Amino acid sequence: MQILLVQPDATVPLLRLEQPWTEAGIGLCTVRPYAGDPVPASPAEVGADALVVLGGEMAPDDDAAYPWLADVRALQRRAHDDGVPQLGICLGGQLLGYALGGAVGRGASGREAGVVDLRLTHAAADDALLGGLPDPLPMPSMHADEVSALPEGAVLLGETDRYPHQAFRCGDTSWGLQFHPEVTPEVFARWAAGYGMEAEGAELAGRDAEVHALTLQVAARFAAVVRRSAAAAPATPASA
Repeated sequence: MQILLVQPDATVPLLRLEQPWTEAGIGLCTVRPYAGDPVPASPAEVGADALVVLGGEMAPDDDAAYPWLADVRALQRRAHDDGVPQLGICLGGQLLGYALGGAVGRGASGREAGVVDLRLTHAAADDALLGGLPDPLPMPSMHADEVSALPEGAVLLGETDRYPHQAFRCGDTSWGLQFHPEVTPEVFARWAAGYGMEAEGAELAGRDAEVHALTLQVAARFAAVVRRSAAAAPATPASA
């Protein structure tokens, strides 16, 4: 099994999600479009069973400065249409929402930073990724843009008063998360310091044991989704 990992920003790597996925027997094919890597047209193009798009500093609709964002969104649409499991984190979630017909923009409530306590919706109760997790769900957050309107038919899974679209699912296999389950306290503190938000950056260190345990649960659940999907996929015929 393999995940196609799209990393849009050098400062936002996979971090804490890498080890649990590799230990689950899932390989990683990493594409870094900021460094000039071409974005595949589909996960199948690189033999991947799933897609993960990480966060980044750029706005999800800033195609003028980052033309490859359109390619990432096209990849997300293709994965969704093909029923390939995918996860979008922060910018990745915004790109997913925009790719599938939602709206994105600068958040009117300003930059959200620190550990936020998400309220899980009733729909999250039986969700494959978030179902059964604590409510409220504490997760690190660092963003100024948002999915301002969900795609048609999307299921809202998590919300806060400032930003109501913290987690959503489209169909059965496409998840968008506004928060950062992957980040470590050290990296999070660096992000926050860049905005003069040191106090907010220190929040993760104070709640790290709790948050890290939840990150591992989310990682394991996505790995299980990938495993089930790969097992159900028709075998690829051997070439002659």
